[in-house]
Amino acid sequence: MSETTQRRLQILKSHLHLDNSTRTNQLVQNESNGLVSFAFKTWAQKPQPQHITENGKAILVTGAAGGLGSDLCLELLKKGCKVFACDLKTEYLEKAFEGVSKQNLIFIEMDVSNPESVNAAADNVKEQLQGNKLFAIVNNAGVGSVPGSRMMKALVEHNESEMRSMFDVNVLGTIRVTNALYPLLTKSKTDKDASGVVVNIASVAGLLGIPYGSYYSASKFAVVGYSDSLRRELASVGVRVGCVEPGFTKTAFLKPYEVDDNSEFAKQTTRRHKIMKKWTDDAQDPEEVTKAIMSAIFTTPCPEHQLVDKAKYKTINKMLFQYFPYYISDKMMV
Repeated sequence: MSETTQRRLQILKSHLHLDNSTRTNQLVQNESNGLVSFAFKTWAQKPQPQHITENGKAILVTGAAGGLGSDLCLELLKKGCKVFACDLKTEYLEKAFEGVSKQNLIFIEMDVSNPESVNAAADNVKEQLQGNKLFAIVNNAGVGSVPGSRMMKALVEHNESEMRSMFDVNVLGTIRVTNALYPLLTKSKTDKDASGVVVNIASVAGLLGIPYGSYYSASKFAVVGYSDSLRRELASVGVRVGCVEPGFTKTAFLKPYEVDDNSEFAKQTTRRHKIMKKWTDDAQDPEEVTKAIMSAIFTTPCPEHQLVDKAKYKTINKMLFQYFPYYISDKMMV
């Protein structure tokens, strides 16, 4: 192996965490067909991040009446953006933004689980734009449990209608909104101020399968995968895509769960409930997630993925889903 190839492998190992000899050997074996050279050149040519001017940009945020959504909207307004705040009912938005100037704030009723509602909202936004373009779509709307229930269950204990209601909002809702608003997005591969962006809010549960929150975790895994596919597709037309994966965050989303003492999994869910309570009691401030979303909107290239959590939990989660073998992470999580 040439000295140049050895240096390239060493750099790739440090940046891609290729400490496993088997994985490294696979790269070495593929040197003949240029895999290492291609990977190194692509990594080396990645452009440096650039900041995009915020003032005057039109941004649409779903789930805007919630804690995280409202915090983001307020930060966008401070930066001089025109904000389309979307939620189920206008009254929810009026309550969330009571006392806030409506000069650059437009309320849009939208039920992301209802295709007709999403399409009507898109028509409303188009009319309000008056021929201008959207700069960003932030898919923040989501649910953490089945409506009317906060019961912690095993996946086999959930019925199909419960899982459908979760996926209809978290997954299909994200896709519906993106598809309906995509024609209004600004697109450019050369002008960073005209390079629109789609930012999807997933969760650390979309990186690491969470027991007894399985259907939520599955829905967020779907959002992460969707974001990766969408990013690779829209790059060709000058639209950026980012995915933000928050850990536990101090918002109304963190309502306490209940445990069914009669469940076959009662012992396990009780133990898991105690672990989750410890983490939720020490949850991060929503401002940290807002910063990550702002970075995704106003940075080019857009950060592909941002795991947002307190440093200690970020380290634990990275070890569980990135470094440890499944056998170890399984033992630690059940």
